[in-house]
Amino acid sequence: MDTKPRMVITHLNRNKQMNRNISSLLLIILLTFIASCKKDTNVNSQPKASSFTAELESSGIVPASGATVNIAVKAGANGWWVQIPAGASWCTISRQYGSGDFALPVKLAANTSGIDRSVSVILNSTFNIAPVMVTISQAE
Repeated sequence: MDTKPRMVITHLNRNKQMNRNISSLLLIILLTFIASCKKDTNVNSQPKASSFTAELESSGIVPASGATVNIAVKAGANGWWVQIPAGASWCTISRQYGSGDFALPVKLAANTSGIDRSVSVILNSTFNIAPVMVTISQAE
């Protein structure tokens, strides 16, 4: 009697069993992955306000020849925006809004008016935090 067909059948049965084992393992991995992907309902999704400050990094007095001074904005996760009075065309900023911490350059053009002048830069924060006013003076 020929034993080759019996060996082939035995080999095929082992392959079927191995395929079932692999399929079962893949199914267990898939179910574990799906079960671990549930939504966590205990997460606080509301953003929270950070502290908000703004102050000059150097002296608030600029020479008559003009200069650039930086306002150090410390906003953490808050957004912010800047207001400069309409009549202060001699005062310019590089950014009108932003978020987080930033050194805001404020450029003052040369003062040829013959009198001292000043500008009050207002920085507003999100979350209804009180605005901060920074005053910069320029000599005549």
